[in-house]
Amino acid sequence: MEKSTKIILIVIIVALISAGMGFFAYNNGVFAKDPKISEDEAKTIAEEHTGGEAISVHVEKEGFTTVYEVVVVNATGEWEVEIDSQNGDILEIEENDGPEDEERDDDDDDDDEDDY
Repeated sequence: MEKSTKIILIVIIVALISAGMGFFAYNNGVFAKDPKISEDEAKTIAEEHTGGEAISVHVEKEGFTTVYEVVVVNATGEWEVEIDSQNGDILEIEENDGPEDEERDDDDDDDDEDDY
């Protein structure tokens, strides 16, 4: 094998290893910034937006940022509110389908009133 071919192979191998390490670090939140708002502030934001009461909050690193996932209960159900920890912006709100929803379903698929 020629010397130039060996050098090219080494460069490719190093590039692949570096890309893999970067991908791992990105997916595990290594580059995520520390929160600028507190958990209590995130709870308040979620409660005010949904008109409910926060029952849990946890921090999650996603790529280059850290987010709070706040679970809120209000008159219409249970919601998961994702809040940017850097500026308090609401990133996503989705209905939280917990195990209590499965227990109410009688699985007869006729959509009758017995599911409540």
